[in-house]
Amino acid sequence: MAAWVAGQFDRPVAVVGHSMGGLIALELTRIRPDLVARLVLTGTSTSIEVNPELQEAADNRLDRAVSMIVGWSYDPIGRLGGHPDPGIAPAIVSGRLLESELGNLGIDLRATGAYGRGAEAAASVKVPTLVIAGGLDRMVPLASVRRLAAAIDGAQLEVVERAGHMMVTEAPNEVRKLLASFLLLTFRPA
Repeated sequence: MAAWVAGQFDRPVAVVGHSMGGLIALELTRIRPDLVARLVLTGTSTSIEVNPELQEAADNRLDRAVSMIVGWSYDPIGRLGGHPDPGIAPAIVSGRLLESELGNLGIDLRATGAYGRGAEAAASVKVPTLVIAGGLDRMVPLASVRRLAAAIDGAQLEVVERAGHMMVTEAPNEVRKLLASFLLLTFRPA
């Protein structure tokens, strides 16, 4: 997947990846460091262990896989409402999106669990890097994200304390501020 992403642009850009996308961003940085000017990794680590029950449910295209991911990805209080934008229910939206991709979910989770170059990729990163973790993330626990940040020389770690794995939709204002601050202060296009 990282090789495909590398073919989509021809100059250095800021790359942002979440979860499996973070692994792809790490691998892209490893194989084509010339294309990555800045790196942002959210809800990811050098490796992501996939729960065997989740993998089995996803392989069999069972709705239970969606329920597991949504249940493990959001702060329990956040699933009850309280989004900064009235009428928005991120857990429901995420569930519907996952349902629409249920045919590919098992394949994606298997690829995520099988990725084995994360430590090597993290050690190779030479660009300014922001790592964002959800303080309540059960899919990629905070300790694992901390290890990723420590493996990248000079990486900045930010923790969104009251968010889970889907911090981008659960705490959009906080994540947006972190992204804007990091990218606007560090990214100077050529």
